[in-house]
Amino acid sequence: MHAQGDELSKRRLAEITRKRNVLILGIILTLPVVILSMFFMSRFPGKNYLLLALATPVWAIVGWEFHRGAIKTLRLPL
Repeated sequence: MHAQGDELSKRRLAEITRKRNVLILGIILTLPVVILSMFFMSRFPGKNYLLLALATPVWAIVGWEFHRGAIKTLRLPL
């Protein structure tokens, strides 16, 4: 019984670590978008492509859990 509790504890710790790492990644990838949008975006013509390149990993990686839940919710039983 004790080994099962240890396994559950390890899984919880791994999940917390994974979520913390995803949060840190999201912050790191979002800061340049915010800074560029606020201060430097009127200075060069390729601004939309740069913002797309910076925001896509945030949408795809950080938002994956949200998107996966939404897809599961949209699946209707046949």
